[in-house]
Amino acid sequence: MIDIKFRHLFYVPNLLSILRFFFLIPIYHYLSKTGTYADIMVLLCIAVAALTDIFDGYFARMLNQKTDLGKILDPLSDKIVIVVGMLGLVIHRGFPLALVIFLGYRDLMILIGGLMIAKRSSEIIESNVWGKANTFMAATTAFVFVLSDGWWGTYILMVITYLSILFSGTAYMFRGFEKLQVDTGMRFLWGIMFLIPVFLIFYFTPGHLLGMS
Repeated sequence: MIDIKFRHLFYVPNLLSILRFFFLIPIYHYLSKTGTYADIMVLLCIAVAALTDIFDGYFARMLNQKTDLGKILDPLSDKIVIVVGMLGLVIHRGFPLALVIFLGYRDLMILIGGLMIAKRSSEIIESNVWGKANTFMAATTAFVFVLSDGWWGTYILMVITYLSILFSGTAYMFRGFEKLQVDTGMRFLWGIMFLIPVFLIFYFTPGHLLGMS
């Protein structure tokens, strides 16, 4: 049974997860500006937000403060901060829209699957190594994109991020199949339903896969 108490909100790792949301304010502010100082502030905010993601898990283990609330807040804050922050890059810096839509679609599917599992088994699915790797790649790509000013290596990072979104989304999907005990026929159907929007994303955003017109 899911155990969430009000006092858990004030545990150190959960406060760090909540703090990540607030970094969106300065990130959006400085993304709308131009110049070296604005770029440095964006990079600094991304770096500190990434550190809170590292340390919330560290403090949860060290202080024995692993909670069901933390299992929800940690991945949720990761997803919202990364996707919303990247939308700011799309609006103000020409970041590829297709990548953000693809990432947001993956996160939405994970959220829906997580809710289905929680409803059926009262179990909250924690982030796995694929999810953490995807978060790291997305944050790194955004960081380098701001820093690089058209460096060719940025496009390689984007391709790797596309792949990490696909692989991590697939890994979560099969994990959900196991938890929900989905039979082979339904797995095939769900797989098709997952892939159709993926093709639509890339079909309707041609020329924007790597931020190029």
